[in-house]
Amino acid sequence: MSKEAALDELAVPLEDPATEKDGNILAELLHQRARRLLASDRPGLVEALRDWLEKRDDVLSIQAVILVRDLRLTELRSLIGELREEVASGRALRPTSLWLFDKALASLDRPA
Repeated sequence: MSKEAALDELAVPLEDPATEKDGNILAELLHQRARRLLASDRPGLVEALRDWLEKRDDVLSIQAVILVRDLRLTELRSLIGELREEVASGRALRPTSLWLFDKALASLDRPA
């Protein structure tokens, strides 16, 4: 697989009308797909989530941070740290999302 295949796989829940009304449903569907990708194509998943983080999009970037934390994708730790600083300074995303970045960094910094 590849980054593009991983992006295609992760796009399916984003297109589901049910996820527009409930972010928890979206998060759960993305988590299920990401876990499958983690087992079959970790590099593709990491690059797909890197793409989402680099977009600085309220939905995609936040969901990426959650997945990085939950799946402990340490490859993205430095990017999460950079984006956290942008959020803290008001240059990216909503300031109310700062706690998600802090939680992700704390999780990635803990020994496995």
